[in-house]
Amino acid sequence: MKLNIYKILLPSTIIALAIGLLVSCNKDLPVAEPITNPAPTGSSIVEVLNDPTFSILKAAVTRAGAGLTALLSDKSAVFTFFAPDDAAFQRSGIPSAAALAFFSPGQLDTLLRYHLVGGQKLTSEIIPTTFPNLQEPSSFSLAPPSAALPPGLRLSIFPSKRGNSLFVNNIPITQADIAAANGVVHRVAALVAPPSQFLWNRIDTDSDL
Repeated sequence: MKLNIYKILLPSTIIALAIGLLVSCNKDLPVAEPITNPAPTGSSIVEVLNDPTFSILKAAVTRAGAGLTALLSDKSAVFTFFAPDDAAFQRSGIPSAAALAFFSPGQLDTLLRYHLVGGQKLTSEIIPTTFPNLQEPSSFSLAPPSAALPPGLRLSIFPSKRGNSLFVNNIPITQADIAAANGVVHRVAALVAPPSQFLWNRIDTDSDL
């Protein structure tokens, strides 16, 4: 009789112990707290352009419109900006801020977005000395040539390094790594103009090709 009781009690005891262990382990987990990144400190790219040697560029950004100004002011974003100073504008045939009136706001917006790489902070140490150059999508987005093609093709810009010298599209960078809260600014020796034609245009108009 005692043997039968043990046979009944033993499984019941094991089950009770297992339930007790499960209950004791099934405690409420603490609520996860979101990780908050500290707000970037320092000057935005637009504020970096308050440097008097960037007076023409600052005027060009302003004339290009509120969209570009807001973009370069956004401290939650990250950009690399190849910034022509006043001497660079003058070398490129634009002697003063007053001469910017020759360009429409849309033309200036397009030109300056070609100097801008979004989403990346390309410091001088990141740019390799090996061939080929870096190929980075600029913020200049081409309109689709037809309604059947999707928009969003961004013209490439080509930073490079030869020894200790830095270039973008073979234009010298005269001062690298100007820190900004939303990226980095590289001072360039001339305006970095986007290509004026597609490869097919060049082939089609060259009799040797």
